[in-house]
Amino acid sequence: MSDIRAIVRQELRVLGADPFPIFLLIVTPLLMLAFLSRALVGEELQSVPGLTILFGLFGISVVGHSFFRDLGWRTWSRLRASVSTPNLLLGKVAPLGLLFFAQQAIVIYSSKVFGLKIEGSFARLSMTFCAITLFELGLGLLTVALCRSIQHVSAVSTVGALLIGGVGGALAPITLLPHWAQTLGRASPAYWAMRSLRSALVGEPLRQSALPMIVLSAIGVLTIALALLTFHSDGEKQFYG
Repeated sequence: MSDIRAIVRQELRVLGADPFPIFLLIVTPLLMLAFLSRALVGEELQSVPGLTILFGLFGISVVGHSFFRDLGWRTWSRLRASVSTPNLLLGKVAPLGLLFFAQQAIVIYSSKVFGLKIEGSFARLSMTFCAITLFELGLGLLTVALCRSIQHVSAVSTVGALLIGGVGGALAPITLLPHWAQTLGRASPAYWAMRSLRSALVGEPLRQSALPMIVLSAIGVLTIALALLTFHSDGEKQFYG
């Protein structure tokens, strides 16, 4: 446990010194809502959850950077030699999990200024935030496991966020998409995240809306398991190239 705590402390220090993840995940969607608020009157249950989930998916790149920057700092080999893979992954993503949870809570509750009505309790919303955070971290870890450089992570995270979010209804209501996209969208984690978040916002009983959270949690567990199985050795990764 001491090695996990050491990694967590280091990651928290880096997050405190580097405001970019906070700006990307929290400030940017709020700025977009502020600029678009007049055009989104009556569409808060689409625009607010959509932007929250879309920028949460951009957090995949934040997960990737937390790993690959150690290659740039030349500390990666030492970490791999001294810490087991599960402990390394857990220590790296635990602070990011808090960031992703905070991102959702801050964007959602700040959006009350733009007209969003929140009828669900914070406890109910927190359960949804946890399920979404789990799948975002899982996708991030799997991206790190499969990519060989920070450039690969950036490309995969950007394209992946737009594709997963787009077909899942984060950019536009899924009913407005082409028929093939609607069919494909139901396999997207963003589709289930939108369903879960909307359900929590309108205060639907948990027993009527548990399926989306179960699906999101299952995706998170599956992607984390795949990341553990496919995590590359230090010789296969490089900061550039």
